[in-house]
Amino acid sequence: MRGSVQATAFGDLTRVVLVGVSHFEDEAFWELKACAPETERLGAALKDPAGCRIPDRNVDVVVDDRATVDQVIPLLQAASSAATPDQILIVYFAGHGEKIEGGFALILHDTRQADLARTALTSAQLDRIFSGCKARGLLMVLDCCGGAALAENAPAFMQQVGQHDFRILLSASRADQSSWETSRGSVFTKHLIDVVEGTAQISATPGQVYFNDLLRHLRNSVGEEIANAGGALPPQEPVFNGGYVDDPLIFVHTGETLKQIRVKVQRYSQSYVRARIRFTVLIIASLLLIGLAGFWLVLDQHYYLQAGDRSTAVYHGYPGLSGLGYPKLLWTAEVQRNFIKPDSPLANGEAVVARRTQPVFATLFNELSPAGQSLVWVWAGRKEDARRRAKAGMDAVGAGRPNEWAELAQLFAANATAADLTQLAELSRHQNVSVVQAALQALARLDRTESIKALSRRGFEMNQVGIHLEALKLWDRPCDDALRNYLNKFERAPSYSQFVRATLVTAFEAHCVVDLDPLLAADLAYLGAVATYWATQGGETPAALARNIQGEIGATITRIAADEAGAAQKDFPILERLVEMGLALPKADCPVAAVDSPAAPGRPSVVGRFGQLTAVLDRVSSPTAFRHERTRLAAYLAATCKGVTVFLIPAEQLGAQWSIALVQGTERQIVTQFALDAGNIPIDAVQLAEYITAPDQAAPLQQLAAGNLDGYWKSRIVRKLRLLKVPAAPIEPFFSRGELELQVEAYLWQAASDHDGALRAALARLNDPAAEFLPGLLTLLDTDANSRAVIMRALTGAVSDEARRTALITLFGTKAQVAERLASPQSDIRATAVDYLDFRDDLVDVAALAQPALVMPTFFSANFTSMASHRDRIRADLASTPDWAVGVRSKLMLDLRNDLSSGMRLWIDRETRRRTEGLPGRQ
Repeated sequence: MRGSVQATAFGDLTRVVLVGVSHFEDEAFWELKACAPETERLGAALKDPAGCRIPDRNVDVVVDDRATVDQVIPLLQAASSAATPDQILIVYFAGHGEKIEGGFALILHDTRQADLARTALTSAQLDRIFSGCKARGLLMVLDCCGGAALAENAPAFMQQVGQHDFRILLSASRADQSSWETSRGSVFTKHLIDVVEGTAQISATPGQVYFNDLLRHLRNSVGEEIANAGGALPPQEPVFNGGYVDDPLIFVHTGETLKQIRVKVQRYSQSYVRARIRFTVLIIASLLLIGLAGFWLVLDQHYYLQAGDRSTAVYHGYPGLSGLGYPKLLWTAEVQRNFIKPDSPLANGEAVVARRTQPVFATLFNELSPAGQSLVWVWAGRKEDARRRAKAGMDAVGAGRPNEWAELAQLFAANATAADLTQLAELSRHQNVSVVQAALQALARLDRTESIKALSRRGFEMNQVGIHLEALKLWDRPCDDALRNYLNKFERAPSYSQFVRATLVTAFEAHCVVDLDPLLAADLAYLGAVATYWATQGGETPAALARNIQGEIGATITRIAADEAGAAQKDFPILERLVEMGLALPKADCPVAAVDSPAAPGRPSVVGRFGQLTAVLDRVSSPTAFRHERTRLAAYLAATCKGVTVFLIPAEQLGAQWSIALVQGTERQIVTQFALDAGNIPIDAVQLAEYITAPDQAAPLQQLAAGNLDGYWKSRIVRKLRLLKVPAAPIEPFFSRGELELQVEAYLWQAASDHDGALRAALARLNDPAAEFLPGLLTLLDTDANSRAVIMRALTGAVSDEARRTALITLFGTKAQVAERLASPQSDIRATAVDYLDFRDDLVDVAALAQPALVMPTFFSANFTSMASHRDRIRADLASTPDWAVGVRSKLMLDLRNDLSSGMRLWIDRETRRRTEGLPGRQ
């Protein structure tokens, strides 16, 4: 039908099918936020009597659990078959889309990733459904990733314009692009809804939306939003495929018509006019004052809830009204949309309004799902109510809604009591990993023996390793036979050899003596931790163990140097493992003679013995073989033999083989002469020679063994010069380039001779996003009251990153300042403050000060108590570790424990540096 039609009749000649899927039965597809609610909003806009006014009977909307294969395909078939030659048919889909072999698939609620061809809505099915459609116009709109690919794989019905007006596929993105959604909704669909609702005027003729105008508006709006994201969102460009005869009319807003208004004006005398004006102004002013007072009363006497993707906010005021300082943010709580009842206005992006006389807690509670209600009871400190609500919710939900049931099961486990041991044991057998871990954690809290039994029942196959690794973090002292037997089984599980270090960490934490076998080590770095464990908890004294290993190293060196019966090939791997353990222990005597002895001419000095050993290795292998092992042995000899230094000398040509040499002399003399007397060599370009004398050089030596000389000297030269108290000469180049560790060491090197200058230089980068190391560096430079004052003055200026400001205030601010951050209405500020809080020694005092200002003080009180207990135990563990072992112990903590807050990690690093490097403490 080409020509004209009454505007009021256009809606009667339009049929619409809308499909939106946010939630999926198959967990292989990640959940979406905006698809389902925006689909329903689009449907409401199309049916709006003041808008497009399409009759309800002509609009079908299916979302989420109604959007299944068995429902969507018949619905599309019926719409296609029923469409008449004078109608247009609009089909809209929002959700996931994927390319499949020979086509494209739209993912429905019950689609299975493993069987897309049969459980998804494919391009072949769409071709069959719409090929015979008689509608004069067909518009298919896809808001899914790569939706344009559908046109590439369904040419039949998209290209058959023929006697029809149009056949168009409008995609939110190109075939190789993704369609994005943000916290404000879909980048594409929200602009489409604006057009349908009439809030966005896109053509010169009000109320009439033609396709070319629609396409131009969507491209411009989506492109502008992507550009405004500042690189946070990759490119997305709406495109279309298909064909049309003339630019088709898609939507008509029947309410946007102009009405003629007739105005009649009578003439009066000037005095009468002035009097009437004064009277009118007085009346208007009075009405404005009355309206303003009423407006203020409405705002002041109400509050409302507004849900975002990750939190729910409470505002003082009335939704949609602003002014007089309203709305005011009162609080944000970590209540995500999945904790809200599906039929709540909050779930649909709408606000929930209440009078100020109604408690916020009760209003929020009524809008929550069973899982959300249980969570809020936890916040209120009513654990038994939380437990009962979660258990009742599990019974009511059943297996029909697995995601919701899993959330309830985790909440039930977190609040379970000793009466729930049987049900917790059943949950520990579940297939959902999160449910299993929650059940095991509850069992560990209530009855550790039962928890270990439940964990052992799952077996030690590779597919269970994640559960076991998480469970290893649950065990606390004291150690008992059940825990010891479990750790020994875990250590010896054939599939778990690469996770033996996790056993070691648990043994340290629980003070548990287990059967650690160094032959099980998956990497050599683990051997140092084994030696440390044996010397602290395994029954041997550190000195005795160091002497035993030193003796074996000396005997092995002698055998290799003699090169009897191929000893080098056989004994060098043994020597390598012994050296790794020796480097982690207190240093015993030199395993060979320190100097040539006239009384023992057959026993060469350490330098001569090392030369013999190197010569043997060169005879039995290439000069590049055993490079790492040679370097590690040289480090051990230099650390245990007085007056011995290692020189690593690169070849003249860059990238060629370097050589190792042991020399005798004073380390400070050698390094100082090298670093300072070579005046023509900048400190940041040292590539002619290097040195190593301490066991903490293990990681750089591994880089060196791999041939990465540049990475080696950059990672250690600054630290070594700082420890030797060499004056901080030209170090500016280090501040702006290189690894984070290198930059930290450069500032600390400068601080050794100019502390105030180093502090000022560090604070100059307060707004530098690349200075991620800044909070940790400042904890090392905070040595007295003056340093603290300088840091806090800097924070009073403009700090672009509010998270960094919060972190630094938490680390260095007064108790009142930190308490203010903890009581902030913004959840991200509260979370950052909590993350850095346990760096402070006065954690408990800060918590007591903050508690009265908190909305739910009982919950936060419990959190602070748990934090203080956890922090104190870690500090005590590190304090009880001897100085020679503190480096290994802290590295294990930092590398393998993911339950450490940012503040705790900074405290461990600072304490370790103070004990191993002589870093000054705070005065």
